[in-house]
Amino acid sequence: MWSLGKIPHSPRTAKRYAQSPQKPEYTLTQPKPTKLDAYKQQINQWLEEAPYSAVRILEKLQEQGFDGKWKKLYCFLMILGYSRMRYIEFVTDMGTNTLIRCHQNAFRYFGGYPEEILYDNMKQVGIKRLLKQEDSTLNRQFGDFAGFYGCKPILCRPYRGQTKGKVERKV
Repeated sequence: MWSLGKIPHSPRTAKRYAQSPQKPEYTLTQPKPTKLDAYKQQINQWLEEAPYSAVRILEKLQEQGFDGKWKKLYCFLMILGYSRMRYIEFVTDMGTNTLIRCHQNAFRYFGGYPEEILYDNMKQVGIKRLLKQEDSTLNRQFGDFAGFYGCKPILCRPYRGQTKGKVERKV
């Protein structure tokens, strides 16, 4: 008998694997081609020549006909206060639904959820930030989400990075 460890599976998949007489074989698929494939050797050469920034490399690639597009990414980072265990996810939008999905992914990764979570003053969490935490107004959808999990969202004071230093240092 073998163990699944901490790999998340659906209950049906886990049951099928547990009843299987042998461990499943995993095979890697071939990587998908990217627009950068034709330029990778050139990029490596530039990086050996000088410490070019990503912006400068993009400019040089565009001079050679590269037509890649910019896409804005947002970083969701959650760090547990005591253990410093981290979860990071990159997303292309930061709407309330996306923020909630990121939290659920983090909770799944951590195997639970914290009682309190500190937040910047972001409209997806708090609509109105007042001096007293109790007087602040939470985004209704996010408030419902936090209530479902029993988490208490704490809105940090503006321009006070040391309040959330564990996250600020990583970013």
